[in-house]
Amino acid sequence: MVTRDSLAKLFRFAIAGGLSTLLYMIFAFTLGAVFSMKFIYIHVAAFALAVPFSYFLQSGFTFQYKGSHKKSSWRFLMTTLTAFIVTTLVSFVLVDIWGMPQWIGIVTVAFIVPIISFISMRYWVFVDTRQTTET
Repeated sequence: MVTRDSLAKLFRFAIAGGLSTLLYMIFAFTLGAVFSMKFIYIHVAAFALAVPFSYFLQSGFTFQYKGSHKKSSWRFLMTTLTAFIVTTLVSFVLVDIWGMPQWIGIVTVAFIVPIISFISMRYWVFVDTRQTTET
């Protein structure tokens, strides 16, 4: 059942994720314009630069998490690494193997990450085990 709280979290996630994705894209486009390197390196650097910003937005703004940051930051890192591996493989295939333009890799990453991230953050990363029901 979709609750008002679930919709609010989804809306906040979209805002925070949109800002994090925008930051990733700014880093990626800037690095691509400044440095002459393979897209895979641009992707790695841009993703790594955007991760801390994303954690603080998602934990504080989206999920308003009050639990252990030690636990949630580890889970966030695992989720982020999973998204990173998937998007890195997709980016590598699209840009470096198939020869598509870098912007296709960047935009593809911008669509894949939110799907993986919301599901895992909603049901695993920012779940406070002390709560017995969703508020």
